[in-house]
Amino acid sequence: MTRYNRENVRAQPATSAFLQKSGRLISLIMMTFGIVRTHLLRALLLAVLCLLAAAVAPAIAEPQTISAREANRQAEAGKLLLVDIRSRSEWHETGLAAPALPISMHENGFLEKLAALRSENPGKPVALICATGGRSSWLQRELEKRSITGIIDVSEGMLGHNGKPGWIAGGLPLKPFDG
Repeated sequence: MTRYNRENVRAQPATSAFLQKSGRLISLIMMTFGIVRTHLLRALLLAVLCLLAAAVAPAIAEPQTISAREANRQAEAGKLLLVDIRSRSEWHETGLAAPALPISMHENGFLEKLAALRSENPGKPVALICATGGRSSWLQRELEKRSITGIIDVSEGMLGHNGKPGWIAGGLPLKPFDG
């Protein structure tokens, strides 16, 4: 068996060169692993941030809107509650959307009536409709600020807006207001 000492190593320059090259190779591998590890950590961090963004997105998403036709379809199917927030005089003038519940935002007790409707129908979204979508959009944002979620804006309203016909011109079913 050969024993290695300083003389043996010096006497074998090929072995010494091999060890130097191996050392450089190991250093290169470790450096590459460090770069790869850094990239993997960055990719992992990006993935975590994307998952967090996806989880938070619904909370900060754009307000939900729906067309008059779709609101009618879903309300008739019992999938949402349609609330007409206009004034009594507007209801008398045009009538109400057939599946709509008249709860005027202009009258005292609006929030209480809305809360009662929601508690009687848990988990069911509420769609708000007004004349042209202005008040329903504003009210949706105000309710959201108060942590009242699940509110949908019928953006074209009863009379139409932004080139959309609205409930009445769209030929959707109406009922008279008896109040």
